[in-house]
Amino acid sequence: MWTKPKQLQEVNGEPLVARTIRLLREAGVTDIAISTVHDGFDSFGVPVLKHRNDYRARAYNDCDGYWCNCFYPTTEHTCYMFGDVVYSHNAIRTIVDYEADGIMLFGSKAPFALEYPKWYIEPFSFKVTDTDRLKWTVNEVKRLDKAGVFHRKPIAWEFWNVSQGGDPNQINPNYVAINDYTCDIDTPQEIDNVLSHVREEDTMATTKKTETKAKPKQGTRKPRAKKEQADRVTYKGQTFTVLDRTDNRVMLTDGLIHFWVWAKDVQA
Repeated sequence: MWTKPKQLQEVNGEPLVARTIRLLREAGVTDIAISTVHDGFDSFGVPVLKHRNDYRARAYNDCDGYWCNCFYPTTEHTCYMFGDVVYSHNAIRTIVDYEADGIMLFGSKAPFALEYPKWYIEPFSFKVTDTDRLKWTVNEVKRLDKAGVFHRKPIAWEFWNVSQGGDPNQINPNYVAINDYTCDIDTPQEIDNVLSHVREEDTMATTKKTETKAKPKQGTRKPRAKKEQADRVTYKGQTFTVLDRTDNRVMLTDGLIHFWVWAKDVQA
């Protein structure tokens, strides 16, 4: 299926990991590193961190339990971005701006956006401010796996469940939802399914940056007129505030997350 690691597959002419690094930099993040046990990631202009990863998951035929050891050990606040995810610009901004307290997971959640290529939820990123809790969770997942508690190989969802102190096999729904085309990529077809959305958003972002650079500096800034009330619309039975519009898309927010949807699917 894949001729090289998923993280190195190209999306819109750019390796997936390079795209994530670029979007993080555009969002103002400069302290970036790649954590991996594999070779081939030395050409992206960031440090490559490698550490021992010899954990074997009991719950899935003694296979490599990479999820438990993919968290490069650190005592600093860290955001772990999954390397095989195609992130939207909005998803990166949501993750970067969110102020986590302890450990927070970001992932898709039903009801799904039209551009989302799967019918099931996927995890995208962990943001950690409590590194002691992170270490405890890693060790607890390994202990529970050794005891035969998990119904399947413990991966991101099991890690999240354990970190929150609940049922190890029951997904804790209290994570931050990112519902647009952002998705974990498992097949080449899934890249094809989101490619048009990637191209459209990348083009919009490039155009916006170009217009910003071309705009002449003003000696004084005119005060912006206040809106009498927020622009509100209904989408899938819920009321959202409009943050931005294009000819055919609308960016909505509920005060916590924001995401793009097709304009034809919202009601004034």
